[in-house]
Amino acid sequence: MSLFMRMILEESQRNYLMQQQYENEIKLLPKGTVILKKVGNHEYHYLKYREGKKTITDYIGKDKAKIKNVRSKLDKSSS
Repeated sequence: MSLFMRMILEESQRNYLMQQQYENEIKLLPKGTVILKKVGNHEYHYLKYREGKKTITDYIGKDKAKIKNVRSKLDKSSS
């Protein structure tokens, strides 16, 4: 096999592995958006997303670090 063909084959394999890695990383990121609901004087943060035809709302919690973490992951997944 020529040097040129070997280089193309190696590059093709490298691209395939990178694509698989990116797809796996994307699957780990959350989908949806962070929703803030106010009840009285209290604020509640939820992650809202769709699964098929259903809209799912998951409570995130009051921890500001956790909320910031979810938002940063959502920003990663949308860019």
